[in-house]
Amino acid sequence: MHSASFSERPKAKTMIGPVLNATLMIFFLILLGGFLRRIHVLRPEGDASSLSLCLNVLYPCLIFSKIMATPLKENLTAYGMAPLFGFGSVLAAMCIMRLFVGLPSWLTGLRDDAERRTFLSTSALYNYGYVPIPIIQFLYPQNPEYATALFIFILGIELSVWICIVPCLTGGLQKGWWKNVLSTPFLTIILAAVLNLCGLRMGEDGNIPQCIAKTIENIGLAQITFPLIIIGATIYDQVAERHVDYTKLRTYAVMGWTLFFRAFLFPCLMILAALCIPGNPLVQKILVIQAAMPTAMLIIMFTKFYGGSPSVAANAILTTNLLTPVIAVFWIFVGMHLLDAFPNGIWGLF
Repeated sequence: MHSASFSERPKAKTMIGPVLNATLMIFFLILLGGFLRRIHVLRPEGDASSLSLCLNVLYPCLIFSKIMATPLKENLTAYGMAPLFGFGSVLAAMCIMRLFVGLPSWLTGLRDDAERRTFLSTSALYNYGYVPIPIIQFLYPQNPEYATALFIFILGIELSVWICIVPCLTGGLQKGWWKNVLSTPFLTIILAAVLNLCGLRMGEDGNIPQCIAKTIENIGLAQITFPLIIIGATIYDQVAERHVDYTKLRTYAVMGWTLFFRAFLFPCLMILAALCIPGNPLVQKILVIQAAMPTAMLIIMFTKFYGGSPSVAANAILTTNLLTPVIAVFWIFVGMHLLDAFPNGIWGLF
């Protein structure tokens, strides 16, 4: 029943409304978070417990409910490819950025090694979780396969964070780095996939009791909105602490390069990669959606814990995330239109 949806290719123009709705919802939730921080409803001392709740309860429940509602055996090839593309997208971006940050500082606007390492990381790592989840929900509300493919895609990115991004900031792999990879969401994806392949399922035709399935599903739904409110509060902190000084010409240079890489070059390359794998719409569409994503917001926390430049990180986060409603709608429309126009990929041109 679900596999039929893999071959469906809704026209790109029909996706403008859902994508715009999703990105505007994200934007308004972020603004709400900033407002709640401003009026002291959300206090900084509660951030750690809120993020822990998201990471260890809400996110795993959302992951578990989606994967357990998906017939993984019907499309194992796509699910197997997804984490490889996730890891490869970050690794390829880092290789390109390594060349860029080696250019003279008068051109890049980056003054020292800390700023170069931070800019490399912020440009290479995109917001692979919090923003794509609501977009997927708006685009494919009745098809858990897409959310499942997204979560499995994230496996590869999570691995790249601890093998590539954090070592870039710190100067090498940290002792016990593998413990960070084995996070609750990561282990939940593995557990849910194993249980699914063993025959356990959620949903109306599943064999998990409805009272348990509905409880897990409803807890997971909070993950779509709650983290964005917390992120809005965090962004407000960066603005209030004046980590970004818009009076300096150098700041505008960094902003310009951030938009070039994160809002132009890397979306083009990821959409091109999607066109290179025809016949696999699940991975293709996940790549297109991820191509449109802004800088990962967790980079600002990484700069605090692992070193780097908070000002460069805050600059990239603010520049790209505040433009998400425009950037995401544009690139998802372009990417889906190209998938419609070239159902056999770029190989059909030869």
